[in-house]
Amino acid sequence: MTSDVKELLIHYLSHDTSIIFLMIAKDGTVLQSNVFADRLAGKQLTGMHYSEIFINFGTTYTISDYLKYSGEKTMIHINTISTVPET
Repeated sequence: MTSDVKELLIHYLSHDTSIIFLMIAKDGTVLQSNVFADRLAGKQLTGMHYSEIFINFGTTYTISDYLKYSGEKTMIHINTISTVPET
C-alpha cells in the first residue's frame, strides 16, 4: 500500500466514518482517535489509556475500585433477572 493510500485511509477513518477508530500504542495509550469515537465517548480519547475507555465485563465488579473516583460519573452495565441489560 502506498503512503498516499495510507494517508487517504487514515483521513477517511478519522473524519468520515461511523466506526470507532483508535490507534493505540503498545503501552495502551491512545495515540489517535477519530471524530466518531470522541463524539460517542463525549470527550477526547487521545492520551487516555484504553482501560479508561473499555470495560471488561468478564471480570468481577469491585465497588471499592470506583469509590476512589467518587467525584466522577461512572456507568455500569447490569443484566437484570429478566435478562434485559440495563446501563
